[in-house]
Amino acid sequence: MSNRIKKIPWGDFFVLAMTIIASLIILISAHQSGQESALYTFTLNILGKVLSPVAELRQVHDLRTENQRLHEENIRLLYDNSQLQNVEIENKRLLALLDLQQYLPGDNVAARVTGFEGAGGIKAVILDAGRDKGIAENMPFIASAGLAGKIIRVAGSYSIGQLLVDKNFRAAARLTESRYTGIFEGTGEEKPIMWGVPQTVHVKTGEQIITAGTSSFFPEGIVIGHVTGIRRDPNRLFHILVIKPQVDYSRLEHVLILKSKEEQQ
Repeated sequence: MSNRIKKIPWGDFFVLAMTIIASLIILISAHQSGQESALYTFTLNILGKVLSPVAELRQVHDLRTENQRLHEENIRLLYDNSQLQNVEIENKRLLALLDLQQYLPGDNVAARVTGFEGAGGIKAVILDAGRDKGIAENMPFIASAGLAGKIIRVAGSYSIGQLLVDKNFRAAARLTESRYTGIFEGTGEEKPIMWGVPQTVHVKTGEQIITAGTSSFFPEGIVIGHVTGIRRDPNRLFHILVIKPQVDYSRLEHVLILKSKEEQQ
């Protein structure tokens, strides 16, 4: 048992002392009659007047204590609720990836984004899957919305993925309506481009682009994004199409890394 004595508020000593004194007076007066019995009534009146404000002060103190407890409990509940909302959002994203996974051919590896690099036009993420899970360089990785990037470095238990907005990212792409192919190219900024489509081809804003499948790295038909602008230059033979990626890399948390057929054998 601890030797420390809990400190008792002075108000409690005062109430205790008053109660003892009043009890003694009442006890003595209860055995007397006549004029001295008035002491009994007087003592009760004084005791009531003294203890009434003390009781009110204690009630105020108790209310403040309870309010503080309720305030702290409210903060804790708000925190717990926010955590549950985050878990729910994360579960929805994971379920979307799992739903997508069943339609993808071959073996795929789920990975979590654990870091991000975004300086000087370099846009990359660190993923918690590496050689230990059969990951190799140039494997594409996707989010539930579409293409996110490709693997450029691999270590034992992690890998580095180059995002499709990186200034060095390239991929063969195809317009879904005209079916013309070109090169999707990251710029290191929010607006990557696609070039190689002849200016004689009518391209509409909003038209979707997908991976063309002409590269061994990217399977055909993965959504990349859609056209948001067209730059026309009479001195050029090709359109410069401004593309908005389908995947918001700033909110990227989970991806699927697609293994090539060679890696799966």
